[in-house]
Amino acid sequence: MKRISVLRLILLSLLFGVLIFPLRAEKWNLGWDLGGGGGITGYTGDLNLSPMPRQVGVNLGFLGRFSFNKHYAARLNLFGGNFAGAYDPERYYLPITSGKKIEEFNHFFIAFDANLEVHCLPFVVNVMATRRNNYEFIAPYATFGLGTLAASGGGASVYIPMGAGVKVALGSRLTVAGELRYLKLFTDGGDKYQNFPDTNNALGIHNRDWVSMISVTCAYRVFFAVDRCAAYK
Repeated sequence: MKRISVLRLILLSLLFGVLIFPLRAEKWNLGWDLGGGGGITGYTGDLNLSPMPRQVGVNLGFLGRFSFNKHYAARLNLFGGNFAGAYDPERYYLPITSGKKIEEFNHFFIAFDANLEVHCLPFVVNVMATRRNNYEFIAPYATFGLGTLAASGGGASVYIPMGAGVKVALGSRLTVAGELRYLKLFTDGGDKYQNFPDTNNALGIHNRDWVSMISVTCAYRVFFAVDRCAAYK
């Protein structure tokens, strides 16, 4: 029950943010970006306590982004791939579970999440700039949200995506970004070990199943919310 209450609080906080930030929207910058991207994935958990993965997987997906203004955007991600883990026998002893000792795994997954992007600097796609030269074409950003993931052999899990990256406006409508994200899972089914060697679950926050992702994305500004001045079209 406590875990459900924590998840509800997180969800309500994210929804509140998504509803409040549009109130600060600048109409000339409202618009949809559609695109996709891919990269590599890693795993941190009971078989690998280090944030550096011992095995690497891949990820591919689609994204839709709605820009509220120069500083905030909402983003939806639909993506899939695989994440793998391997045990380092020099680190510690792993017990036998379900009649065998699990030393490595490779799971395919599909996931969906909703995120809020916060730009550390003003950012505008070139076609939406109010000047002939766009001086707000690059910005570092942070992102966080809520999602759900289904993995082969690992079941389904709610997760919290969080990360950071840098985006650059290219051409008239393109946005290219490189980012690092972590998916904080709320189950421990990816590696089949329940928080070994530490059994303190702490309402799921201490759970050690994490998926890391380094990705490059490219998105195209498709729709504008309002007509722009003819001088800048």
